[in-house]
Amino acid sequence: MALEKWLYDEVSTGREIGSYVQYIFENATSLAFAGILVSVGLYHPALFHSCLRPLLGNVHIYECQSRAALNESSESWTISCTGRSQQEIQIAIQWNRMPHRRVLLRDLVPRLLVENIETQTYLKECAAEWEATVKPASDDDKESFTLFLARFKPETYVLTPRPDHMIEIRPSLPEEVEQKRQASQAEAEFRLLSNTIALQARRILNTGVSLTSDKLPEFLRQLRRIQRPEYPDLSEYETRGRLQSIAGGLAVLFIYHRAWLSENEDAERWCFEVLRNLKDTPSEENEGPESGGLGISVETFLGELGVFLLQERQEEWIKRLAFDGVTGFYYHSTSQSMAKAYLCREGLGETFDELISVVLLWSALRRGATRKTGRYIQRPVLTGYKSALFARFLSGRLKRCPVTVAMAARLGANLVERIERLDPSEIARRQWEKQRKVFEKNDQDRDASRDMAKIDYEVIVAGFCFLSLELTSAEPADRERATEYIRQLFDLEMTTLPILESEDEGREVGGTPYQFDPWILKLAAELLATVTSLDHAQAIYEPVLRCGPAAHYWTQDFLEARITNALPRVADHQLFAEIWRGMVDYTFSLPGWVGRKRRIWFHAENLSVDLMGLRTEAVKVLGRKEYTDLVRTMAPTFTLWGERWLKYGRVAAWFANFLSTESGQALLAQGIQQLGGVVGSFSESDWKEEGLALSLTSALAAGWRHASNEITADATLRETFLRILMELCSRSVAEVIHLRNRIAHIIPVGS
Repeated sequence: MALEKWLYDEVSTGREIGSYVQYIFENATSLAFAGILVSVGLYHPALFHSCLRPLLGNVHIYECQSRAALNESSESWTISCTGRSQQEIQIAIQWNRMPHRRVLLRDLVPRLLVENIETQTYLKECAAEWEATVKPASDDDKESFTLFLARFKPETYVLTPRPDHMIEIRPSLPEEVEQKRQASQAEAEFRLLSNTIALQARRILNTGVSLTSDKLPEFLRQLRRIQRPEYPDLSEYETRGRLQSIAGGLAVLFIYHRAWLSENEDAERWCFEVLRNLKDTPSEENEGPESGGLGISVETFLGELGVFLLQERQEEWIKRLAFDGVTGFYYHSTSQSMAKAYLCREGLGETFDELISVVLLWSALRRGATRKTGRYIQRPVLTGYKSALFARFLSGRLKRCPVTVAMAARLGANLVERIERLDPSEIARRQWEKQRKVFEKNDQDRDASRDMAKIDYEVIVAGFCFLSLELTSAEPADRERATEYIRQLFDLEMTTLPILESEDEGREVGGTPYQFDPWILKLAAELLATVTSLDHAQAIYEPVLRCGPAAHYWTQDFLEARITNALPRVADHQLFAEIWRGMVDYTFSLPGWVGRKRRIWFHAENLSVDLMGLRTEAVKVLGRKEYTDLVRTMAPTFTLWGERWLKYGRVAAWFANFLSTESGQALLAQGIQQLGGVVGSFSESDWKEEGLALSLTSALAAGWRHASNEITADATLRETFLRILMELCSRSVAEVIHLRNRIAHIIPVGS
């Protein structure tokens, strides 16, 4: 994209790009570069008469470009805009909706033929070569290829001068050929329509920007057309795509245009009839549950639609649609269905809580299916598990007995245990488990294992996708429900992280976080932003901080989320500061943080940076001007923290960077004093590896820019400022030398 944009800019300013194009021709090895250059040519067609002419001589480029241009109408790129800022979305829209992106290169050929005699000669020669060398595989391909070649022959066109001094170019084909051309074009348009409505529907469901009332009749006509196909599907893949478009179209009509359907009885009747009888085709055998990321599977669309219709109808077949979405094979089906359930929670009433229970039980059953068959071949056993769960859902038992996280974990453990008893290989596994425990006991350097619950954690993440939003709801009942489930899931997370103290000190938790880990730790941080007492806060942060450097990945995720996700939600900065001080004080009491334990001390230093919100992503938030008073309130804590940690170069570098931010300026005088006290103690490796010199330079520059009067007037501060300045000058830091020369006439600076 960067190269394409740069070439557009060069062309727009009238600069020659021929040498750059030639370099790409000679050195590029990816077809992607051809796509870029074709787009540049469509943006400025005159280039096809000069440097871009060779692109016109490759018969395969026309087919590739046609597919790309036709797919532009679906605007599938908008799916990736979900969750982005409005500014980013507008930039994406401006870029991707440039008109030339939907132009077919082959449709530009007639214009190029008549504009330039050299291009005309070149294209005639290319067509003659293709006609002699390309051998179509079938009669249908031969007809299509004949029509394609006709575009490159001047005799195919009739040129008619117009009164406005323009020339009209019309194709003049034999009637039989023209009929075949029109029939081929109609079939191509139908097949394109069958595959693109699904993407259009997903975009509408994600963005909420639906069809205008005047376009609804045509949209319904298109759905009717592909529901009774005029042309047979060429493959299972094409059938699946058509069914996805039907399901997506129905979801759009019901969810966003329910009133319109109610006013049009025939349309409503047809939609219900098709919906009730719509059946998906089997997916590929090796397809995994992580597939379907675009959210265009039939089960995903029908799950969202079923949840929506449950607000008005409690019929069994509609309950089945919603249930099948929540317990879908694809995790994306679970997340989209539960996201829709949350948005419809008022209309669903108690059914919303039942669906949450379904999610929890499904996480246990799905884990059992994985243990029994393997992740990618679960389908044979999922049906049986789903039948038993659906019967419970349908009977109302989940309404009478809501499910907790602990209950799901017990069910999963019992199910896996029962499956393992029937597995002959389990005997060997148990023997190995005993041996592993012996190894761990004899080797204290071995990473500690986590004891994961026997549930499918991906189902949990997908099914509770609404928790972060619900935690900020205006309804107390919503917030209470979110708080309860976050606490249950957080407690489950903490049971998987071993506390490595006493004889286990110095060991680490093995592996890296799964998707569930940062997700729940972020939610716990957001929950921390809602507490109203220090006791409630301690119950959240102490278990994480106690894991500390031994579980540094998990601790860092929590500490970063506390600033990036939680702080913007906090209204009471005074309470936030009290909790923050409590967290810092608590780490001072933990040997894993301050005891310089072998193997994990490096992680302790890094976490000390995250504790104060000084790393890159956190500083983007904490460094804002709106948090100046918060930072000023935390100044004494920064002092205590600095006495323990600023003697380490990497920590000092992050702190120095923070001082130049808008809120960090509140600590400038104090921070310079603190850094001045340790600047002479850093090792050479600190200076070489940690970017320490540039960080200190930025702090000095910010200090002089914002606190020069204070530095000039306060002898102690001035002395400290000059000490850091001279240390950096002795290391030939150019920016500091420039600063020294600039201020030398105000305060005396040694050479």
